Amino acid sequence: MTDTIQDIRVVGRKHGFYNAATFVEVKDGENVTEYVVRVPGHSTTDQWTENDAYVLEREAQLIEHIRKNTTAPVPHVIAYCSSHDNLLGFPYILMTKLPGQTADTMWDDGSQLSNQAPEFGFDPFYLAADVPSAVMEKKRLRFLRSLARIMLEIQTLSFPHIGMPIFNPDGSLEEVGPSFCVHENYPDTLLKVNARPRTNGYL
Repeated sequence: MTDTIQDIRVVGRKHGFYNAATFVEVKDGENVTEYVVRVPGHSTTDQWTENDAYVLEREAQLIEHIRKNTTAPVPHVIAYCSSHDNLLGFPYILMTKLPGQTADTMWDDGSQLSNQAPEFGFDPFYLAADVPSAVMEKKRLRFLRSLARIMLEIQTLSFPHIGMPIFNPDGSLEEVGPSFCVHENYPDTLLKVNARPRTNGYL
């Protein structure tokens, strides 16, 4: 691929509760590859912590572990950085963009119920959720069966403790480290939970 700016194009941006995503197309001759750059929403220098960096690293490594050891449709992590010391200036994960549609499209088939309440200013697709068309019913069943197969395959991956796996550069497991969760009363604080061999330690 040549190093000209014409080969790279930003085609979209989205943001959720935890991340901002930028969608990028890279053209190499006749081939066009789509990528996603994910940046944590709280990754400013005054908010980002060592714990946040740890979680980002574990997430990127685990995605790659799943991709290499199952047939589950997960993206290929091209690169990641858990600090601000990079050209972007923020922690990020760069990954390939998966084809397909979001799961919520399986519950909205544009039926007559979907547009019954325009006065509310939104499309209340949930009104039609319990009365899908025959075509939509088949799509839902196919989607749910596919999801079940993927979940069963991911369950074949096991680790000696409950926590966040830490992998060596060659992909082998180094250890299972602590995990972090958000306390319901302190949503801006990550709580550390040490790795445990059994679930009763969490009860």
